[in-house]
Amino acid sequence: MRYHNWLGLLIQIVMFTGITNAGTSYRYHTGTSEGLGWQSVHDPDMLPKVLENWEVSLATGQMFDMEFPLRGADGIFRPFLTRVLPLKDAAGNVLQWFGANTVVTERKQMEDLLRESEAHRRVIKAI
Repeated sequence: MRYHNWLGLLIQIVMFTGITNAGTSYRYHTGTSEGLGWQSVHDPDMLPKVLENWEVSLATGQMFDMEFPLRGADGIFRPFLTRVLPLKDAAGNVLQWFGANTVVTERKQMEDLLRESEAHRRVIKAI
């Protein structure tokens, strides 16, 4: 609880497999734990693709890298960039996965504004 308020300042959800209490920022932001409830914070339309990509990463030992919305503790879906990397032993076997979900709401808003601006510029140029 000592760092609970500090976690609200983070724009990332940090995750590790096999480490106790690694999901504190996840619980803070989503209102649920990483255990079996992790799928409940995913957009149901995107969840099948998330699972498919995660299965590929697990099977190949390659980094998971995907952008998708997660539902916050307040019930609002926000876009996150999620990257999960494997920690491997000398033989290349995956020992553990670690990663972060980074909120990209502002970036997405800026991309939308840029697209609108470009569309507006093309209309004006065509006149």
